[in-house]
Amino acid sequence: MFRYFVGRVYMLEEPPSQENTKLRLEFPDDVVKKLDGNDPGIKLNNEQYVKIQRYQDEMIELLGTDIWHRIERIPQIRSCKPSMLKIIAEKLKTDSNWPTNCDALQNNNTWEWRDALGDIIEILEYHRKGHLRYYACACSNGWKMTIKELYNTVKDYGITYEDIFTFERYVSFNLSSIIAVINIIRQELYPNSSNIANFVYKASNAFLPKIVFQLEEYGLPRMISKKIQNAGLINLEDDSKEITIVIQEFNTIGIEYLEQKIPNLHSFDKYILKHFMNGIRCITTNQKN
Repeated sequence: MFRYFVGRVYMLEEPPSQENTKLRLEFPDDVVKKLDGNDPGIKLNNEQYVKIQRYQDEMIELLGTDIWHRIERIPQIRSCKPSMLKIIAEKLKTDSNWPTNCDALQNNNTWEWRDALGDIIEILEYHRKGHLRYYACACSNGWKMTIKELYNTVKDYGITYEDIFTFERYVSFNLSSIIAVINIIRQELYPNSSNIANFVYKASNAFLPKIVFQLEEYGLPRMISKKIQNAGLINLEDDSKEITIVIQEFNTIGIEYLEQKIPNLHSFDKYILKHFMNGIRCITTNQKN
């Protein structure tokens, strides 16, 4: 929000009486299995050490010692839940064609994505699998459409405006992360298989230009970014740019010039843009200090 909130907190009711409590933290199996058995960083009991070793043995049996030791420290692999990682490894080891028609994810024809996404989404712990698959295909045109236009393409499938943002977050983080893991293991087991890293990259940015997706985290909606892009003021479709460079470009241009040069800028757009510009100016000033 680009703001610090400072003040006092007042209790309007009698505070609860002080109690001596002991907090006991239980480590779920998926957390324990991720730990390094030689240097876990915390105190473990014998049962937990056994679980770590058993998990290592299972992954080596599935993938082979060389492959497992090559990939086990890759960030995408380390961040994946061990239980999910094992499911993916088992699927790929027993069926070289899983996910079905995976090569199609390299294509622009989203209709051809259905089989692969269906197989991948099926293994996820998500309650609206059918809706998620349909949205993942539809949102690939998110940069070309307004939110309203995107909604009009999915509303007949029971997807609401609120669902759009929920699904987008799931696609850009959860789904893209799982597909990244699948791609890594698939490339190791079947070196001649297609590399779908480009699909993972696009999905991780919700199929928006990288900078546009990142600017939304700073409070600039994609529709205003689209107006800036169309006005030719800043190239927000250049994925080779870093966000720090783009923020410098915004600060160099300034709010007055932006408002002057962007056509069809509504009063609310101006309010959002001004708040965004004030925020990134604070960031730049703090970085210099």
